[in-house]
Amino acid sequence: MILVAHHGPDSDNALDWAAREAVRQQDSLTIIHVIALPGITGDMPELPEELVEAADQLLAGAAERARSLGVTEVDTLKGYRSVTAAIVEASREAELVVVGNRGHGEAASAALGSVAYAVTSHSSCPVIVVRGDGHTDLTGEHPVVVGIDGSRSGVHAAYFAAEMAARAGAPLHVVGVWDVSGLGSVSQEFAARVGVVGLKDKHEAQMSKWVDLALAKLKERHPDLAVDGKVVQGSPVVALREASDGAGLLVVGTRGRGGFAGLLLGSVSHRLIHDSGCPVAVVR
Repeated sequence: MILVAHHGPDSDNALDWAAREAVRQQDSLTIIHVIALPGITGDMPELPEELVEAADQLLAGAAERARSLGVTEVDTLKGYRSVTAAIVEASREAELVVVGNRGHGEAASAALGSVAYAVTSHSSCPVIVVRGDGHTDLTGEHPVVVGIDGSRSGVHAAYFAAEMAARAGAPLHVVGVWDVSGLGSVSQEFAARVGVVGLKDKHEAQMSKWVDLALAKLKERHPDLAVDGKVVQGSPVVALREASDGAGLLVVGTRGRGGFAGLLLGSVSHRLIHDSGCPVAVVR
């Protein structure tokens, strides 16, 4: 089951993306709308009838829109209180969660961005944050791009990206990014003393090995998949944003090798769900 959060016209981009993916996967689609009740604890209060009716009408319209895009099995679900908590709870039954990341005005966009961040941090399954207008689909002209760094999260991201690309008939670009920019100010004498001479070359060589290994594994799993790879030095956020220009989907892990175990979402994935020009999938 694919779960998509819907709160009105601002999230039609996410709804359309989720509907097309449900058709590709021949899977069911569940549309969730959350009636936010901030500050309410304990037993659920009796809600105004007009509030419930408005939610039902919104869900009915969203379901009809999904069916018009070819989805054959559509369910609707109402959540209450916390938007994030309702989506995260429903994610336990889903294979994929889709949320939008835009709104009317700066405040609305910030609110949606905070929901996207929280859901990608806590969801039980991969989350796709639909950036832009949501009409850029996965095709031969709009490939899947995945960032890897040798971490377990990056490995899972690569496998997920390959499955998405293979199902859509889209090519896959594997990008390995390494960044040791802080070493630029280290003197040769100090580098020799602490044993970091040639560290940049070692980083690049190690990343090349990871990319080559990823390509071999992915081609073994998906022999018909058009997949290539490259190694880039620089900021992971900038490199992946540039590599995904024109892509149908950018895939990253929740945390890279440089992340702290206590962080729920790494800084790279966090920034990309806000800054990328295409939909971004975050995979644990």
